[in-house]
Amino acid sequence: MCIRDRFKELGISTGDIKSLADVRRLPFTTGADLRTVYPDGMLAVSREEPVRLHTSSGTTGKPKAIFFSRNDVNNAAELIARSLVMTGITRKDVLQNMMSYGMFTGGLVMHYGAEKVGCLVIPAGPGTSERQLMLMQDFRTCLLYTSRCV
Repeated sequence: MCIRDRFKELGISTGDIKSLADVRRLPFTTGADLRTVYPDGMLAVSREEPVRLHTSSGTTGKPKAIFFSRNDVNNAAELIARSLVMTGITRKDVLQNMMSYGMFTGGLVMHYGAEKVGCLVIPAGPGTSERQLMLMQDFRTCLLYTSRCV
């Protein structure tokens, strides 16, 4: 069921949302909703507006498609940059990003956020332990971003 059908079923039109209190009438979006309308049934803008696409792994069936506008990409990077700064990261630091640069959002969002802080980012990706250690030593890595213990 697409979002328009869901709103129609609930008797909600765009003109009905006029205040913060009206937001309570809006339905929650679930992972099942996103899988049901895969690939782009929940896209709220024209197909030409998004500049990036990520998906979930699809381990529970169809993956969930996540579209990013240029503004979404910038906002995500800004949030990560703020988080990094709050932990004491500065432009003097070196972040070795050992996450996948594939469909998972985390690797790229961390990369862009760290660049906003101004620190050196090494887009190492996962695997190759010997090379990871060489990069750490040669470029004095002080931050690791990884999904595994190293």
